[in-house]
Amino acid sequence: MNLPMEIQFFDDATYLNLVQASGLRKEDYTGPDGNLIAVAKMLNSSNQTDGVGQLPDLFTESSMEVSVAPGTESGPDIKQGQSVSLTCVEIVPSDSPPMTGTVEKQPYYFQIMAPWSRKESLVPSGTAVDIRVKGFTFQSEHPSQSEARMKAVIQEAGLTSPYILMNTSSALEESRNHIFITNVFAYTFIVMMSLIAVANVFNTISTNIRLRRQEFAMLRSVGMSDRAFNKMMRFECVFYGMKALLFGLPLAALASWLIFQEMFIVGAAGVDFALPWASIGISVLGVFLVVFITMLYATARIKRENIMDALRDDMT
Repeated sequence: MNLPMEIQFFDDATYLNLVQASGLRKEDYTGPDGNLIAVAKMLNSSNQTDGVGQLPDLFTESSMEVSVAPGTESGPDIKQGQSVSLTCVEIVPSDSPPMTGTVEKQPYYFQIMAPWSRKESLVPSGTAVDIRVKGFTFQSEHPSQSEARMKAVIQEAGLTSPYILMNTSSALEESRNHIFITNVFAYTFIVMMSLIAVANVFNTISTNIRLRRQEFAMLRSVGMSDRAFNKMMRFECVFYGMKALLFGLPLAALASWLIFQEMFIVGAAGVDFALPWASIGISVLGVFLVVFITMLYATARIKRENIMDALRDDMT
């Protein structure tokens, strides 16, 4: 079978680091006849790129002998190919800048990684192959200045071929700024909604207790002690909180799931749905705290009232 693939060459030291990072013996992957490592994965059924571990393997065996046949024509090139031993791994090199030009989309990933010292044996000089130079990656303490100097060098050289000059530092800084602005608006909205909710709860509970002032005065007039009265109010506080959470938590979980489904539809593949249990715990404690403080305030006002005045108001 003629299976198109890519060969990505690394300097020997980087290639050995990849081998050791895969848990392989470097002695088996050095020298002119050493094994090579490859990434061979198929796309999933939805044709979306998931995590490497979620993509099915292209081959049934983790190691095999293949014939590397440079050239774009089939037939004679296949017979003249060099037989090499491959070990399929699940790593993808981290240093992979975007390639220029049009790259044919394949329903699979089949990429061989090889050391630079074996380039001549795998791709002899004069071989008609589609060579794509991926580019260079630089580390700089002053990325903006380095980017400006690189642009000046390119302009001075009069380079006319297509290229991509990407400053990842500025891209990350721009992403951080967007996240910061989003967080400011989100947390401002959350704080405002929380204050409105607390004020609503405070007003509802305190008004409800004031409307029952005659009921409480009657209970205290027939001998209910302050301890029993406080115990009754604490139970009511718990029931208020439980009733609020009984409706609020399922609705919040449903809203989170709907938001996740919308994100998945627009292309947020590979993100698993998870409930923020820490935030849910804080919300539960906050609900009981607000209800408890409101109940303390309302009952303290009830206790300061005269029982006879409250009953007299009821009779009138």
